[in-house]
Amino acid sequence: MSRRMRIGLIVAGVIAALLLAAVIALHLLLQPQRFTNMLRDAAANAGLELELTQPAQPSLFPRPGLELHGLQLTPRGSSTPLLIAMRGRLVLPWRTLLGGAPAISRLTLDAPRLDLGALQTTLAQLPASGHGAPTLPRIDAGVQIHNGALVSHNRVIADDIELSTGRLAPGQPFQLKYQAKTASGEPYHFTLTATPVSDAKAVVLKPIQLHAGFAKTGSAELEGQARWLGGANLSLSLQGHVNTTQDKRYTTALSITPAQPTRPLEVSTKVDGAGTHIDLALPPAALAQWWQRATGDLDGAPAPLGAPPLRGHMKMDSLNAAGVQVKGLTLDAGPDVPASAATTAPSP
Repeated sequence: MSRRMRIGLIVAGVIAALLLAAVIALHLLLQPQRFTNMLRDAAANAGLELELTQPAQPSLFPRPGLELHGLQLTPRGSSTPLLIAMRGRLVLPWRTLLGGAPAISRLTLDAPRLDLGALQTTLAQLPASGHGAPTLPRIDAGVQIHNGALVSHNRVIADDIELSTGRLAPGQPFQLKYQAKTASGEPYHFTLTATPVSDAKAVVLKPIQLHAGFAKTGSAELEGQARWLGGANLSLSLQGHVNTTQDKRYTTALSITPAQPTRPLEVSTKVDGAGTHIDLALPPAALAQWWQRATGDLDGAPAPLGAPPLRGHMKMDSLNAAGVQVKGLTLDAGPDVPASAATTAPSP
């Protein structure tokens, strides 16, 4: 064996030894199981079970992190996953790599699928106010989602979802950017900015600025504030304008009233403009159940379909929706509205 060949083998052996040492050191420093347990504990505290098809794999470049494969979050006691993602990546701060407290700088998910029905079940199980002030989750750098989907009972509601957030911390401005396509393929987007502040009873988002746009419909500019009281208990007040692609402008107000012992959480919408006056309130949970019954998504025998759970008044000179045009539309809904003489079913 020549001297040059011996030197080459020695160098190759040293490089291999260094790479092996680096891999071992990376596992020792990052301790993938420690972060997997941390994620499982955080999920369990929210009433969820976390599963991975493979153990978390550490990586060092371009920043320290863990690669997650086959991520699945399921509400405790349920067989329907809340979230499924092909891949995920946790970016970790260098201080964590050097022995500091476990922390996550950024979470990226590829091709996640979020189920609204399972989300509703999870939110309903979260503790409401009365158990101490809710804690604002802290995200040092933010979240990114690529090629996501939003479904309800296996029906796609939004597809091609791209989402990114900035740093989430008390007293710091926070921004969320979202774009997607509806089930019919119409692109839309919105951007939300707010500053979260925690007080003794709630997490307050103030001021909120929301810009939304639909390719075929128009855009909306709203601002206001929100208070999160824990669980699914949220109060919201937004005011602004909606501008249509036909150069029409409507004054708009959107509010959410927290749930009470005798009344569920309710969403109210007011719209005033040329030939349009809308003042409606609805409970989202009851409306979702009505829609499932109307579309045949509920399990079991079909149930009689009554009026949608709306309360209020709507009057529009014309309405264009899903390719259908309606003129002279007037709607009165609620427990105090008398039923028609030809109606045998109870008043909605």
